Amino acid sequence: MIIDTKWLACASVAILAAAAADARAQGEALVEVDSVPMQIGLGVASVPDYMGSDHQKATIAPLFRYTFADGYRYFSWLGPQASLNLLSSPRFRLGPVLNVHAGRDNDVEDDAVKRMQEIHAKLEVGVFGEMVFADESNRRNRTIVGASYLTNSGRGRARLNARWWHQVAPQWDLQLGAGLVYGSSGYNNYYFGVSSDNRGSSGLPDFTASSGVNEYYGTIGAAWYINRNWMGVGGVKLAQIAGDAKDSPIVKDRGDKTQTSLLVGAVYQWR
Repeated sequence: MIIDTKWLACASVAILAAAAADARAQGEALVEVDSVPMQIGLGVASVPDYMGSDHQKATIAPLFRYTFADGYRYFSWLGPQASLNLLSSPRFRLGPVLNVHAGRDNDVEDDAVKRMQEIHAKLEVGVFGEMVFADESNRRNRTIVGASYLTNSGRGRARLNARWWHQVAPQWDLQLGAGLVYGSSGYNNYYFGVSSDNRGSSGLPDFTASSGVNEYYGTIGAAWYINRNWMGVGGVKLAQIAGDAKDSPIVKDRGDKTQTSLLVGAVYQWR
């Protein structure tokens, strides 16, 4: 019996995708895969142990994209985030987004932080919008600017970002990006605050975080078109914890405001 490699790739992702529910990246895609309509793949990432940690952990991330018949509306699943573009437009994208926000449990490396009350992974819901400026003669060359808003139980955050893609060789595309995250007081205090409610036996001092930008970041990525069906992808995200968040004891005293995430993956693509 001949097994179609497309369905073999699909099965592999389906089996391993459950592990990605614990993905610790906060939802910003290190590498997007939107240059071919249909794609499915798997990535392996190294991400911070928790937001503000100075330790890394490995995780698995699915990569999937299905483009509808009009060529513009799509469903995308990248790591912990899924989005649905509802607009049939070459320039504009708009639609709902779901994201599994990583928590902070007692298996983190830091001895004090692991004694704090656990924060379980949360499902965030929201909306995203983007503008795409593509080179009509070569749509691998494109600039994308966008924003999204996500919330869970009143803990909201807004993200602004821009990504630039350019074909630098027949089989290679380069990506550069930058963005920021603005958290509500409820969000920033939930993930960076310390009080009698969440201190546990950590011994960390009280800290209250107000609303504001909690992260600035830049990304660099690449896509390697190995052949008509297979693509290799890789990306690096460098982030700085900012605002009140950077002064939190879990960051300033027990972690690091500089955060690094890495991803490599393989993608099967078809039209």
